[in-house]
Amino acid sequence: MNWQFVKPTPKYQNKYHLSYKNEANLFPLVSKSTKDSFKIFTLENQENFWEFLLVDEDDDFLEIGLYLNIIQDSIKTNFFTIDLRINSLLNEEKWSILTFEFIQDFFINTLNLKNKFIEIQLEEKKYNLVKKSFIFKEISKQNEAILLHFYLEENYFFSDVHTHPFKEYYKEPKQELEFNYKNNIKAMLLVGTSWEDNQEIISYLDYVPNLFALVGIHPNNITNEDNFQLLEEIVAKNSKVAGIGEVGLDLYYDQSPSFELQLKCFIKQVKIAQKYNKTVMLHIRDNANDKNFFLFNTIKQVVSDFLDVKFVFHNFSANFEIYQYFAQLKNVFFSFSGVITYKKNQEARKILKHIDLEKIVLETDAPYLSPEPKRSLWPNHSFCIKQSFYLLSRIKEISLHSLTQQVKKNIEGIFNIKLYEDHSS
Repeated sequence: MNWQFVKPTPKYQNKYHLSYKNEANLFPLVSKSTKDSFKIFTLENQENFWEFLLVDEDDDFLEIGLYLNIIQDSIKTNFFTIDLRINSLLNEEKWSILTFEFIQDFFINTLNLKNKFIEIQLEEKKYNLVKKSFIFKEISKQNEAILLHFYLEENYFFSDVHTHPFKEYYKEPKQELEFNYKNNIKAMLLVGTSWEDNQEIISYLDYVPNLFALVGIHPNNITNEDNFQLLEEIVAKNSKVAGIGEVGLDLYYDQSPSFELQLKCFIKQVKIAQKYNKTVMLHIRDNANDKNFFLFNTIKQVVSDFLDVKFVFHNFSANFEIYQYFAQLKNVFFSFSGVITYKKNQEARKILKHIDLEKIVLETDAPYLSPEPKRSLWPNHSFCIKQSFYLLSRIKEISLHSLTQQVKKNIEGIFNIKLYEDHSS
């Protein structure tokens, strides 16, 4: 299931009429807004209007999920009227809250109204559904409508548990981290893949609040000469090292180090994690032609041998059957990247529908794996993780605010760290 707010187009005509065949006073699809369509609202100076449909782009849902119309007053430009029609097949309270978060983000990001007061005219029934989740000042009532005063601010704790802000990819890593933080990415875990990376990210950890490091040697970067005593020293000396990663097994390329060498080096790094009570960020990638998932079967044994170590699958993209096996293990967790937004990745969204929220964290793997709708973006940035949070909130039918707080709690528990909230930005 892949719920997206989209602009109405003729291709949704049949779904639209099926969904709202019994609705009175509903706009024709792709229409010019008119006052007469809003029987319960007072519309004096109609100017801009925006229409949205909630559509399942995986096409599991044959009808339109909801219809949303936002009208802006032409004189009082901070005055908006909202018409929301939710399909009876959806949970009205949950989707009223999710939609109001979308509206809030639309005002902030599209209309540039962040940190401003606006007035909203809303159906009283919808107001009663969302008032527990948002702070409104009630002004007046007229007929079935209610006039509200609302302050627009982003109240989300976005986080990224896997990013690579190295000089190799970004001209100014410090500026990159500061920009992400100013864009409401309130916690980032910086992940090493080589000896050089590990030293580099340690030097960044004081740039903004809630930066932590994962240090390790990527399976494609290991050699017979690696001295993992040096890795242990990095872990022992730095309190902001939250884990070992990204480490694991990778047979995707023909020129990859041998499986035997990879496994030996991987186990050495897991033992360091065990010694210092650190979490392991797993990189597991089978050969493209291996349909038996040899490496995942190997990881089953490793995870069983180290039950006192927590493991997180980086960019989890295996099938549902593999997910089901690991999901039952108390020491295994899953990190999902922007790949979950790709239109063809229905398997990942199936997993997200079933997985317990307590098992989930989200990542960008920046500069890689930019999400839809800007999949071709290079380099990716931590602030792009918002697309993954939006998608997950709709799949789980949980408010974005609640989701970001739950993922924050998950990160703290999985990585044994404390994240601090800053409400000043």
